[in-house]
Amino acid sequence: METKAWVVRGGRQGEHEEFALDNDVVVIGWSEIGDLSDTRDRNEFREILENLNRDMPKGAIASHAGQLLRFVREIKEDDLIIMPRKTTNTFALGRCVGEYEYVPEKSPDAPHIRHVKWIHTEVPRSSVKEKLRNSLDSAMTVFEVKRDNAPARLETLANTGKDPGPLSRTDDDLPTFEEPDSIDEESQVQVDIEQLATDRIGARIAQKFKEHELAKLVEEILRAEGYFTTLSSPGPDGGVDVLAGSGPLGLESPRIAVQVKSGQDPVNEPTLRGLQGAKANFDAETALFVAWNGFNRAARRLAREKWFSIRVWDSGDLIEKITENYNQPESTVLLVGG
Repeated sequence: METKAWVVRGGRQGEHEEFALDNDVVVIGWSEIGDLSDTRDRNEFREILENLNRDMPKGAIASHAGQLLRFVREIKEDDLIIMPRKTTNTFALGRCVGEYEYVPEKSPDAPHIRHVKWIHTEVPRSSVKEKLRNSLDSAMTVFEVKRDNAPARLETLANTGKDPGPLSRTDDDLPTFEEPDSIDEESQVQVDIEQLATDRIGARIAQKFKEHELAKLVEEILRAEGYFTTLSSPGPDGGVDVLAGSGPLGLESPRIAVQVKSGQDPVNEPTLRGLQGAKANFDAETALFVAWNGFNRAARRLAREKWFSIRVWDSGDLIEKITENYNQPESTVLLVGG
C-alpha cells in the first residue's frame, strides 16, 4: 500500500503542539463532538456537523466533514504525519502507528487522537524548499499532501532533516494544493497568508544577512528600541556578539549580552547554558540568544526556567521585531526590503 503524507495541525495557535509531542499523538479539536469511532462516511460526518450547528454554511460543513473523515478513516498506519509548529517555527514529522481514539479524559479540549511515532520534531522551516513548504501551509487542519513528489521528499526530510527537492521541473510546476473533495469544499482551501508573508520576509533576511551580518541586524533592532550598543568584530567573541544597555552610554539597566547564531541547526541546551557564563563575564544582567533556526525542546525548556535572566528569539521573533521597528530612521532594518 502506498504511503501517504498528511498535515495535522496542533491547534489554531499551536496550543496542542506540546501535548501532541509529549504523548506521541496528533490531535484535533471539535471537543463538542463525541466519539467518532462508529462514523463511517462523509455523509455521516456532515450530518453530525449539521446537527451541531444548523447555521454553519454548507461550504464550511463540507470542509470540516472532509477533515474529520481524513483524520478518523483515511489516515492509515505507517502514513507520514507532518505537524507545522506555530510556536517554534518548525515542522514535526512522524509516522502514524495507531487507529483513531476518543480520549476526553486525557485531552478535554482536543479529545480526538491518532498515535504517532515522532521521527524528527525540530525541522526548521528553512530546510523545506519553498513550493513544498507552501503546500504544507494550507489553513485547513487536516489534509493530504501529494504534489511535488511530497511523500518521498517528506520521508527523506524526516530521516535526514533535508528536503531533496522535486524529481523534475515538471513536478515542481504542478499546482501547490490538492484538488478539493467537492465544489462546496473548494472555497475552504486557503493559504495561511500570514505564514506565507513571514516565510518570504525570512527568505529575504536569510539571503541578505548571513553570519556576522545577522548580528549587525540584531544590533540595529536593539538600537531602534533605544539601547546603546556595541558590536563585536568577526571571529572569536567570548560568546557574545552584541552588548546593549540603557542610558546615553549603555551603563544603565537592563544591560544585555546577546549571542547570535545563523546556523541551520536548532540551538541545544548546552549552547544556551554557555551564554549564562558569558553573560557573567561581561557583567550583564540579562542574556538574549538569537538563533535563526530556533531552539530544540530542551533549550526552550531551559529558557522557560530562566525566563528572568535569559530570553530567546528565533526567526519568527526576529521578523516580528523588524516589522515593529521597520520605520525607524537610519536603521539597517530598512535594508531588508531594499
